[in-house]
Order: sequence, then C-alpha cells, then structure tokens
Amino acid sequence: MPFDLRIEPWLPVRRKSRKVEIIAPFNLTDGLAGDPIVALAAPRPDFQGALLEFLIGLFSVALAAQEAEDWEALGEAPPPPEALRAALMRLPPAFFLDGDGPRFLQDLTASDFDDQAPIPIENLLIDAAGQITQERNKDLFVKRARVPAMGLSAAAMALITLQTYAPSGGQGHRTSMRGGGPLTTLVEPRGDGRERDESGERPLWELIHANLQLASDAWALPDDWTSPQDEGVAERVWPWLAPTIASSGDPPRQVSPVWPDAHPFQAFFGMPRRIRLEFDDEGGICALTGRHSPVLVRQYRTRNYGVHYGDGLWLHPLSPHYRNKTIWRPVHPQPDGLGWKDWAGLVTHGEDTRPAECVSRHKRRFDRPYAVRAFGYDMDNMKARSWAEALLPVWPQATLGPGVADAMAEAARQMVEATRLAGNLLVGAVVAARFKADAKGDFSAIKAQLWAAMEQAFLTRLDAAAASKLAVSQAILAHNGGYAAALRRETCAIFDSEIDLDGFGFEDAERLVRARRNLVSALNGYGKGGKALFAALGLPSPDPGRRKARERAA
Repeated sequence: MPFDLRIEPWLPVRRKSRKVEIIAPFNLTDGLAGDPIVALAAPRPDFQGALLEFLIGLFSVALAAQEAEDWEALGEAPPPPEALRAALMRLPPAFFLDGDGPRFLQDLTASDFDDQAPIPIENLLIDAAGQITQERNKDLFVKRARVPAMGLSAAAMALITLQTYAPSGGQGHRTSMRGGGPLTTLVEPRGDGRERDESGERPLWELIHANLQLASDAWALPDDWTSPQDEGVAERVWPWLAPTIASSGDPPRQVSPVWPDAHPFQAFFGMPRRIRLEFDDEGGICALTGRHSPVLVRQYRTRNYGVHYGDGLWLHPLSPHYRNKTIWRPVHPQPDGLGWKDWAGLVTHGEDTRPAECVSRHKRRFDRPYAVRAFGYDMDNMKARSWAEALLPVWPQATLGPGVADAMAEAARQMVEATRLAGNLLVGAVVAARFKADAKGDFSAIKAQLWAAMEQAFLTRLDAAAASKLAVSQAILAHNGGYAAALRRETCAIFDSEIDLDGFGFEDAERLVRARRNLVSALNGYGKGGKALFAALGLPSPDPGRRKARERAA
C-alpha cells in the first residue's frame, strides 16, 4: 500500500511532558486535556517551518471554514482526532508519497525522468553542497555525503521544505512561489512573545488554528471532491494530480492564482521543482532522524522547467509583502538577521509594506496581545547563508485608543531608523579611534551589539504607548525623547567596550578622545549626523548656541 501522509505516522512531535512521538497529522489534537502536543520535533529548523506551513494548508483545506464564526468554533472546540481523520480522508488521494499513481509533491509523468541521472537524496536539502561545488571539490565547510539515506518521514519533510522554500537551482529550476528563501510570519497566541517558560507552552493546535485560512467565496472548496461539477478543482489545489504545467517556453508559462490556472490554496502546495523520489525497499537507518525505516530514499531524479508562479502574481497568506513600484513582492530575510528592527515592516501596514494576511486578520479581531513568529532562509542566490527566526510582540488594534496604532507604527519606524543611524555613527567613531586612516572591513558585529542593547528600550516604549492611549503626536514625541537618551547611553557604552586601551600610545590619546567627543556630540543632536538622528526621531534639533557656550565654559 502507498505511504499515505494523511494517516501514516510520520510527523515528529513533542508533548508538554517532553515525550517525543511520531504521529499522523490527524492526531494533533490528541491529549489536549492532559498531555497535549506542544511543538514539532523535526530534525532541522527549516523542516519545522515548512511543516508548520504544510499543516496550516492541509487543515485549511480539510476543515474548510467558510466564515470567521466557523473558524472561531474550531478554536473553542478543537476537532478530536477521529473528526480530523474523517476530514482528511474526504480529500482526494493526493498525499501518497510513493506508489504507481500521483505522488505527493512529485511530477506525475514518471517517463519524463528516464533520461535523467539519479542525484543523491542529500541534494534535496537547501543547504547541501551543490552539484557544481562537489564537482569542483569546493565543499570545504558544508561537506557532501552527510545524508546518504532518508527514511520516508525525513524524505517527506525534505520534499516539503524544498518545494516551499526552493532557491534558484540553475537554468529552468524554478524558485518557490515566493522566490528563494521567503520569510514566513505566523500568529502565535502566546501572550506578548517575550515570556516563554515551559509551563506556559500551549497546544500546537492553537498555533495551527490561529493561522488557518478561510475557504470564503473567493477561496471556495467543494463539499464533494468527486462531484462532476467540481471536476478540475483538486489538481488546481494539488498540481501533482495532473501533468505539470511546464515553464519551458519563451517567455515561460506562468501560473496565476485564478481559474483556470490554479486555486488560491495552491499557495500552500506549490510545486516549482519537478522531482521523482526513488525508493529502496531494503530499509535501514535514516541519517537525519536516526530511526529505522522499512523503506529508504537514497536518490531522486529531477528535471527543469517546473511550475513557474510568475512575478508578483501571488500574495501568499503567510508572508509579509513590500511594494516595488507597482508589484507587491514577498519579504525575504537579510544577512543581519531578524529582530525588533523588523517589527514595523512585519506587523503594521505602511504605504509600501503590508503584513501577512494571517497577521492582519488577528490585529483586527483579537483583543489580547500575541506574538508573530517570523522565520526563513537568508539566501544568496543558490547559497543558504543562515536560517533566521524571531518572535515579535503585537498589540491588537482592538485594545488601543484612536490613532495609537498608527502612532506606534510611526514611532517604531523612527526608533529603527534612529538606531540604524546611531550604528553608523558608532562604527565611524570606533574606526576613527582605532586607526589613523580609513579602515575597511566588516564591522557589522558592532552594530549588532547596539541592536541587541536597544531591544528592551524599543519594547518598553511601545508598551507605554499602548497603555497611555496618547494621541498620535504625543505618543511619538513623549516616548522618543526617552529613546534618544537610551540610545546615547548604550552607544557610548559599546564604544567604550570596543576601545581596548592596551597598546594605545600617548600619540593615540588625542585621536581616541576626539572620536568619542564627536560621537557624543552627534548623539546629542549636533552636526550633520546628529541632526539626521534627531530628525529620524521626530525631535527638534538642539540650539547650537548652547553647545558653543558649554565648549567656551570648558
């Protein structure tokens, strides 16, 4: 019998008691009253993220909540495992990982791969050394042959992850629907996201439920997937049920989220890569999980020109977007990681930014703080530089007074810009103190210290703004004046810690003192850099006459 991902145990999870189990998806709500499942336990962080997205998509389709009231009912009375199993089994047979028929996230036409050479299964991993890297023997840090075989569970997780986050892979090897390594943001109903002790862990079902998408009029799904009047819907949700819409033309054929191309729920089941796994019935140990599997996957075959989801055609419900001219594009992690500096862009609406639909919906409806979990790959074309994650607090609009939400968003942008400018001033001062001439190099670690040091000040001021119900102008000016003082204190402290006086001679003292004096002056609003800093915070520039008077008195 084919391995059916709806009912076979393949999902690694952890219960509140710390017990790790392998379950079928329909068992997510098992033990809610006693020892609930509180987290996934996948062997890699990118698997964790991709599995969360897969489960959100799977149950969005299977449960098909039409209205907000239906969605709320699923949270108030979570469906028991037997109800979830029945809902999954009503879906078409689109979740067989192996077998002779359609295979989950794999190309339907097996004969198209007969002329393709097999590839080691390890190459499914986004951070694996690429084929060219291996051929040129350049896999110095990321070695080849780390994962010679995967069990069925790990192979399914790796396949989901690649299709969800696929980076560019050479000519015709398409990126994911959101490009290579997109940023995902999920609503996490766990308070404000800053206190996460073990006793506060909540059932994983709450996270899945919080991000389910409504099957409303525009996203309508059939009650009976076998009904003749709904013929063709299934393959537009799960594209592997039909021959692949190849993108080999010039220009390449693009697939849009409108009929007859695709159903919008294909956002959760994109298939940019044409892949066929090859199964070994001898079984053995999975290199990723360390568990025995009756079937192993050692290699796969692939060919180019899979589904091409176009440029700016899809607005993925789990990703924030930014506007580039007239096109809304998904946000991607950057080399400096994720953190509070990204708060405004990920959780608030701006002229050129919009949060994910799941975040927008909760901001409008929830009356209590919650967190946004952000994660994704920082990619450099085909190269994975890092996996980034962050947990950001959100204050729902329902709890704020008139104008406060907009004021908080504007104040957040001001504080982020001011910290960026202060970071530049700090690096300039450190370089001026250390070196007699301009120095080149990577000083990002110094800026990272400042971002970390200012996190609490940022969150404290947003908390104060949310609690005070101040008008727009008052909220920004009252709190950012205090932020300027905190920024000055932390920047100077980092400068002092970065300047090691050992090895400094007498002739270096003047250079060091001058660098610190100029830094303090700018942090107080003087000079070109200081004026830009205060302007970023919406604060008036100080009177230059006072500075001159202090210098004369000194």
